[in-house]
Amino acid sequence: MPLNMSSSLKIFLNKSSYNAGEELEATIQFNTDKPINARGIFAELTCTEKKKQKYTRAIPRAEVEERKKLGLYTEVPYTYEERIDTNRISFQEKKVADSGEFSNSEYKVKFTLPRNAQPTSHDFGHDNKQVKWNLHVKLDVPFAFDVKADHEVFVSGL
Repeated sequence: MPLNMSSSLKIFLNKSSYNAGEELEATIQFNTDKPINARGIFAELTCTEKKKQKYTRAIPRAEVEERKKLGLYTEVPYTYEERIDTNRISFQEKKVADSGEFSNSEYKVKFTLPRNAQPTSHDFGHDNKQVKWNLHVKLDVPFAFDVKADHEVFVSGL
């Protein structure tokens, strides 16, 4: 059955912020005009860490000579490069509902944050790290686009 455009998936959390080791409870609301056959509803809680790193790259002598020929004066034989590496540092997945026909319904799912959960940070701080927690929910529809929703989870810290 093709997925109609009026389907929506919404996530509501029981709190606005959480501490490490605390239980997170989410309410998932699915609304649609027509019932949809799906493999199920899946939820995953992920924590991604972005780390900004600076590297020094030595310019090979041949490249310096080539730059001089092109009129690009190179005074310093090295360059600084900045790179942002992204790592997934925590991941939990749960099946919220089994396969079947889905229409207007509501589901609940619970996750427990790790005891060593890093606090959420939106900016690169003194340690050049950015940490984000997200709850991703997906209605897995075979042979059609999945219905998805994301919600940021704020983990408080120091």
